[in-house]
Amino acid sequence: MGLFRRGAVTTIKVEPSAIEQWLAIPDRWPWQGYRNGSEWGAFVAQVFGDAYGWPAQEREWCAEVMRSLAEDRPQDEYRYVWIDPQGSNVFFAAITAAPTEDQVDLQAACGVGDPTIVRAVAQGEFETEGLGVGYRHHRFLDTGGEDHDIVGMITYAFQHAGMAVVVQAAVFDVLALEARLDDLDDLARAISVVEV
Repeated sequence: MGLFRRGAVTTIKVEPSAIEQWLAIPDRWPWQGYRNGSEWGAFVAQVFGDAYGWPAQEREWCAEVMRSLAEDRPQDEYRYVWIDPQGSNVFFAAITAAPTEDQVDLQAACGVGDPTIVRAVAQGEFETEGLGVGYRHHRFLDTGGEDHDIVGMITYAFQHAGMAVVVQAAVFDVLALEARLDDLDDLARAISVVEV
């Protein structure tokens, strides 16, 4: 992923010190001695399980969620996860970045006008040091199934230095989303466009 220029690639960087509550999910294997997402997921579950005294059921569940998030992701997507110390919830955010020379409709990229919106909670400009002025849209959506389940979703969209950057998180537990809003804002603020 990235915009190629002579001798350099433009891509995104997420500043780790700004997002200590988030765990970056590896985007390639092997990674730091782990051959695949299963090994990495088992390690994460062991660390959290040991630290918080989780029983075997929570450890197994966490290991499988981590494996799935690590191995079943689109190639152009970066993922960050927040793990509940009680072992009852894993919350993840996805970041995509793509080179573009076209003007991006940031509101459209954030889902403004989506007919499945049940309630637009908040929307408006969102500025970060690394990406400039973007757009942020927090909303509740109807999944459209027979049960008409509600999903909480927040999306940030930016266009900076030839890159379109979108950060998105969605979860059925809308209270979990509400609890992570400040952390999601911090994640969006930690992103910048860099040349490598």
